[in-house]
Amino acid sequence: MPVDTGIKFTGATSELKALAIQEYAEWDEYNEAHSQGFRGAYKAGHVVMLPKVDHGLEGEFVKILEWSMPSENEVTVRIEGNGWTTLDLRVPGDSVACALLDESDENFLATFTTANGKIKATRECRNMPSDK
Repeated sequence: MPVDTGIKFTGATSELKALAIQEYAEWDEYNEAHSQGFRGAYKAGHVVMLPKVDHGLEGEFVKILEWSMPSENEVTVRIEGNGWTTLDLRVPGDSVACALLDESDENFLATFTTANGKIKATRECRNMPSDK
């Protein structure tokens, strides 16, 4: 299990909870390679979020409260704060869905939700069909 993140890991079953931990570890590894100097923030259980996307591209680090796997190719991430818009939540959803998409899977869904669960956005990343 990732250490010292403070993130609650859950799943629809005990197997999916274990998968949630594994998928977060994969996301953590992805950030190791692509975080561009923000590694400390990711280790603290944060995710880069664009606050109010229409206001520009300044990033803000937002705490992940819960990382959950409702099904094998789907993650739900509950984040700190309730002032986000659906558009705000789409940005990290795209990043997580595509980072966790396995080559053998058709698609992967990532839903980001506010702390109170009232606002959410689901993003899907799909593998392109191969010509065989």
